[in-house]
Amino acid sequence: MNLQLIDCHAHINSEFYNDTWKDVLNEALTSGIWVINAGTNSKDSEENIIIANQFKEGVYASIGIHPTEEEKFDFSLFEKLAEDKKVVAVGECGLDYAIFARKHNETEKIEEAKNRQKNLFLNHIKLAKKVKKPLMLHIREEEAYNDAIEILEKENFSDSVIFHFYSGNLKQTEKILNKFNAFFTFGGVITFTSDYNKQINMIPLEKILLETDSPFVTPVPYRGQKNKPVYILETAKKIAEIRNVSLEEISEATTKNAKKVFNLN
Repeated sequence: MNLQLIDCHAHINSEFYNDTWKDVLNEALTSGIWVINAGTNSKDSEENIIIANQFKEGVYASIGIHPTEEEKFDFSLFEKLAEDKKVVAVGECGLDYAIFARKHNETEKIEEAKNRQKNLFLNHIKLAKKVKKPLMLHIREEEAYNDAIEILEKENFSDSVIFHFYSGNLKQTEKILNKFNAFFTFGGVITFTSDYNKQINMIPLEKILLETDSPFVTPVPYRGQKNKPVYILETAKKIAEIRNVSLEEISEATTKNAKKVFNLN
């Protein structure tokens, strides 16, 4: 079976794979899998670009600061990084309220942290608008989804937006589909829980993307191992099962969607 798949969100760099990242990417490319490495701070955003440029085709970068990072957004730096031809998106960026349950107890500190995340998110939106590249979002917790939707509306964001590791509820899914040019990535978690099955069936196939979030959230049957792009096949199989369609249809559709949203011509 000759499938092509695109891992739309991974972290294949020296932080997580030491000196084996090149082997991991070559394994993916040999298997017909392209990879987009998502930035979580300025350091790995820059490294992801360097990595992507070591491959003629099939490895790309997204640049941004994860909402739980404390780094300030250097707009001029990220604008310069966005000029590279291998940069296909801005992010991962967004709102992560799940972290507050682990790190904060005081309401005042929580609100301060939320406002910091919102300001960081706004800078990414501004950059994406300026460089005309899609947004790669990291959103965690129901309230964070509601706030992110509200911010995108207020900013009149009309370009493509990718909801990485999508976990919004059905009402939020309907709102996002109606209001934005949105795409939704699903990864290994769907192979060991049915929590996202209704969303996977609800979202039009032309809006669905695949990801691994490597090295995290390894799918069945590889649980307990470090995740890597070649395992994306298990996620594609599971989406085909949930939607009751062929693996070939999922491969063709999600690859077409990824090439469209990230302009991978």
